[in-house]
Amino acid sequence: MRSTRWVIWMVLPMLVGGLAAAASATGSLAHQAEFDSISCTSTRSCVAVGFYLGSGGEHTLAEHFNGRSWSMQTTPSPGSAPMLTGVSCGSQRFCMAVGNGSRGTVAELWDGSRWSPSASQSPSGSTSALQAVSCPVAGWCMAVGASHNSQAPLAELYSGGAWTTTPIAPPAGTSFIGLDGISCASETSCLAVGSVTIDRRYAAIAERYANGEWTDVPLQEHGPQPTLSAVSCVGSGYCLAVGDATPQGTPRGPIAVAFSGTSATVLSPGGGSRAGLYGVSCTQAARCVTTGAASRGNVDHTYSEALDGTRWQTLQTTDPGVPDALTGGVWCHSAGSCVAAGYYAGQGAQTAPLSEVLSGTRWRPVPGTAKQL
Repeated sequence: MRSTRWVIWMVLPMLVGGLAAAASATGSLAHQAEFDSISCTSTRSCVAVGFYLGSGGEHTLAEHFNGRSWSMQTTPSPGSAPMLTGVSCGSQRFCMAVGNGSRGTVAELWDGSRWSPSASQSPSGSTSALQAVSCPVAGWCMAVGASHNSQAPLAELYSGGAWTTTPIAPPAGTSFIGLDGISCASETSCLAVGSVTIDRRYAAIAERYANGEWTDVPLQEHGPQPTLSAVSCVGSGYCLAVGDATPQGTPRGPIAVAFSGTSATVLSPGGGSRAGLYGVSCTQAARCVTTGAASRGNVDHTYSEALDGTRWQTLQTTDPGVPDALTGGVWCHSAGSCVAAGYYAGQGAQTAPLSEVLSGTRWRPVPGTAKQL
């Protein structure tokens, strides 16, 4: 299953005062490093998290962007092979990063000066993983993932300085569920998306959090074995979730589902028969920018579409001439001012970060982003 939480996320927001070249601080210490998620409180204050391969193997990674350059931050690396797959900042002095490692779920808290461990729950031990987190305000977060041993969804609430699990009942007839994306418009309203298996086939799923409880949102089936990878909600009660129509192998077309109130409407973005959308950012209801990849000759290339009301528009991305994709998510200040993240293929099996900036309807690369290889 293709999931945006397991591929590179690299976003370099530089929208105010012009564009400055930025390079990841991991370039001097790692042959390979990946950002899996980013959160910003402004264009001059962002945190990106992921992992890097260094001495002793895999380590957690966090970096801060000040509008000009990235600087590496010291993070705890519990157990073996830990990685951070999601981050959300409720303020400049409060960010929560989540992920997984050999001991199960991982959570780390930024207090404005340093990262420290935060004791998340691991109901199935090392088989539990947190994939995404959303913190609409400082001190309150909801994180989602999966408990693979029990083949059940996982949701954890951070409030009052502690984590507690919030039960989600798997839909009837499902044998496995994974939640890959979450967006909370407030402390009382969240939407999580992912996929389930029914009779050995994948299907998209959405779970709504309201009044302290999770409830399943019925979805119309769309395409062969669809899955949802990312979601963005705005305060009006509108959410847009995106993904692709094939969770295994080459995608067979992007999918998008708009949520408003208790209804869910399947939309029809373009993208052709071999494309998928893995990032989304909405600035208003039905005004969103999506990013992902389209395959040509079994090679991925960057892809992006914008939604304006009911109309989809394919946005022009930059093709560096090597396999690349904007699978690392997107963050928008407005409908025509965004940054997106992904990767391009380097030497051997290694990859390096790629970021592009949207001005109007055209994406262009950020100079100096990829320095790992």
